Amino acid sequence: MLLKQQQQQQKDQNKKNQDKQQQKKDQKDQKDKKDKQDNKDQDQNNKDQQQQQQDQGISKEDAQRVLNALANDEKNVQEKVKLAKAAKEKVRTIKNW
Repeated sequence: MLLKQQQQQQKDQNKKNQDKQQQKKDQKDQKDKKDKQDNKDQDQNNKDQQQQQQDQGISKEDAQRVLNALANDEKNVQEKVKLAKAAKEKVRTIKNW
């Protein structure tokens, strides 16, 4: 009878140990799954931020400054071309001998 009790206690202890191991495994699996989901969410957030930054491009003020600078450069180039044409025309004098 004592032997049966010991065997029963051993079985119970084994069962408890198995249950604990299963719980630990389940907790680890849940943690791994949560970590994987968190990493996936973080990657998605990073992609979203990059997309927003690309969509924004340059600000309206920056774009206006660039356009104004280009317009001024074009104006300067046109003036230089006009002066160069005027200088060439002055050189062309018809000699009336």
